[in-house]
Amino acid sequence: MKKNEMVVYYLTILSEMYNKKISESVSIVYWKVLNGYSQEDLENAFNEVIKTSKYFPKPVEIIEAITGGKDDRSLTAWSKVIEAAKKYGYYSSIDFGDPLIARAISLIGGWKSICNTNLDDIVWVQKEFERVYKNLIISRYSGKDTVVVGYIEMKNRSEGFIDEIPEPIKIDQTAIKSIEENKP
Repeated sequence: MKKNEMVVYYLTILSEMYNKKISESVSIVYWKVLNGYSQEDLENAFNEVIKTSKYFPKPVEIIEAITGGKDDRSLTAWSKVIEAAKKYGYYSSIDFGDPLIARAISLIGGWKSICNTNLDDIVWVQKEFERVYKNLIISRYSGKDTVVVGYIEMKNRSEGFIDEIPEPIKIDQTAIKSIEENKP
């Protein structure tokens, strides 16, 4: 079954389940919104919404079944931040591959601040990061910068040692790339 046929198939099932008539134009809107996602992701998402939705799902609910909701995404982002802070610390520049992470870190005080947070306060930093990250999702933040600058890069830039700036450490970007590539 082709991907577009599968989407129509699931929309038909959902329309029967919820006793809701779907017009051709609404089907086209669903297809246009969901077309960028893989057939496997769509099939899994439709099966998930069939199991969990109380009402006929909107396209955003199907997308969230693929990419995770704001809560899932912010928690996943935080786990990458804290792992990078523990493993590499403030001296290294980190490329998270996600502009929302880089912006959230900047808005809550910066990379140095996170790396220097004591254990008693880390839970509050996490809450603030997740709040800011979710707000960036809601606001559809469209920045491109994915790197947080570490001490070595900052110091070398300020002293004019441009040739001595190490490459940022890339943090697992495969999941982020697959989400970005499949955005409609």
